[in-house]
Amino acid sequence: MDENTAKMLSFISHMMKNDNIKNEPLLIAETLIINFISKNMAVLKQTLTSPQFFPDLSIEQTLELLLTTLREKILSEVKPALIKYIDSINFNVLNDISGSETITSESLKEKFTQFLDVILTYKEVRYNFNCINNIFAYNGIEKYISEIFTRKEFIYNELIKVQKTKLKEEQYINYLKILLLLKNTAYMKIPFTLGNETKHLNIIDILKVPTVMDKYITSVENFLSKPLPGLDKKIIKMAIKSNCSQDLTELEEASSRLLFALCGRYQDYKHFDKIDRGAESPDKSWFNIVKKNAEDQGFDKKIIEELYKIAADNNW
Repeated sequence: MDENTAKMLSFISHMMKNDNIKNEPLLIAETLIINFISKNMAVLKQTLTSPQFFPDLSIEQTLELLLTTLREKILSEVKPALIKYIDSINFNVLNDISGSETITSESLKEKFTQFLDVILTYKEVRYNFNCINNIFAYNGIEKYISEIFTRKEFIYNELIKVQKTKLKEEQYINYLKILLLLKNTAYMKIPFTLGNETKHLNIIDILKVPTVMDKYITSVENFLSKPLPGLDKKIIKMAIKSNCSQDLTELEEASSRLLFALCGRYQDYKHFDKIDRGAESPDKSWFNIVKKNAEDQGFDKKIIEELYKIAADNNW
């Protein structure tokens, strides 16, 4: 490690002690640090070019070093956990869905692990991986799917009978985890032709023109065909739609609406080993607030209401 990189790591560590940042996970802290620097550039420019920091670098070079060092720090700490999560998934569920044996679980684990190097180069992707990291770390899929399959109420009916993805509980857990791994492909900038012009766009851009959603999903399918060959188009569509409000999903896309709700809950998730006596449990509290105006926020109200009941019954 050269001297400038070491200095920058020290500067970043200092930034992470800021009161507004110190309690946030790395994947969120990155964006907060970048926003802080952007808003305070005039003062920071003088600091960063001072003799004790980077007098031999232009401010442009210094900012590039900052962004690169920050990204590498985050990837070095977060990526090993994501690889561990990928390794825990049984990708054979994709063969169960397709009814063929065209994909081996081990080969897909390897391809998804390699794909992390591509997808995590995008800041928007890293930010939106926070909910996925939390869902995996705290078994969000397992605990809610277990309850959904035990109760066999609205969400179960939507997943099994309406969506017609007839999987057993453990298969559905693996299926939803695969959708989560694909979900943030939507935040990559990929080639997309709009009108007579080809641009690099992501889901944030597309949601401004939602009428082109189907065409955009086809572009994502084409993009993924090289790094992740053999994936069913319906799988990709379901994953991309999990970033969308319910009005942009179709009746048979219940998995997208469920993941949209769970990712909403887990994006800013704070884990508590013990809940204070008399306090409402965190998941129950979150779903209770959201269900009051769920549809205005893009959620499927019936899904939110059932998740609220599950959280309340289990003191989650």
